[in-house]
Amino acid sequence: MDAKLHEVLNGQEQNHLLPFLWMHDNKRAILPELVQQVYDSGARAFCVESRPHNHFCEEEWWGDMDVLLKEARDRDMQVWILDDKHFPTGYANGLIEKKYPERRMAAGGGARGRGGPGPGFSHFAQQPPGGLG
Repeated sequence: MDAKLHEVLNGQEQNHLLPFLWMHDNKRAILPELVQQVYDSGARAFCVESRPHNHFCEEEWWGDMDVLLKEARDRDMQVWILDDKHFPTGYANGLIEKKYPERRMAAGGGARGRGGPGPGFSHFAQQPPGGLG
């Protein structure tokens, strides 16, 4: 029997689903239910998405995280956390912009606005002789 099929039939397969769990302000009471819904879907992990939460990395947000982590631990689930409130990462919830404006990220103009593949922007990997396996 195929090893992967054996894992699935015996409930030993690894988690491959990682849905976002969207965090919102003043919703702490429903967080256990949201984690349960993720668990009931068959996923054994979720990613905390904090963009809608107005208090990212503040006391209220950390309190919500305490609830999520407890609920995940009780169900033996993995938790991944998106590391910032905005793209690109490194925004540090506005701390850099407010406290250290001279350290803000500066974008180069070279490929800015370029859409899609083009000369110098694409690389196609070749399959090695004999295949990948």
